[in-house]
Amino acid sequence: MKRTIISALVAGLVMFAASAADNYTVKSVSGKVQYEENGTWKTVTKGMELPSNANVTVGVGANLIVNKAGEKKDVRIKSNSKGTIDSFASASSGGIKVGG
Repeated sequence: MKRTIISALVAGLVMFAASAADNYTVKSVSGKVQYEENGTWKTVTKGMELPSNANVTVGVGANLIVNKAGEKKDVRIKSNSKGTIDSFASASSGGIKVGG
């Protein structure tokens, strides 16, 4: 019984660590920037963590800068953009500028 509980705890910690590696930390936000959680749009704030698959919308005149743990470069999402953070991070053009 103890082994089962310990195994479950270890598996949970491994999954938590793996999911944390896929998060982006908000370094800067200005204007109306929102993310979708469980079908509801919520305001993005500086310092919060967003999953890489989070849908974000960056309003007109707004911008968002996020950084993935372990990465040296920031992901800058420009005004009037909508999509997942990963889609912006992997894009070579459009609403993103990668720089440090």
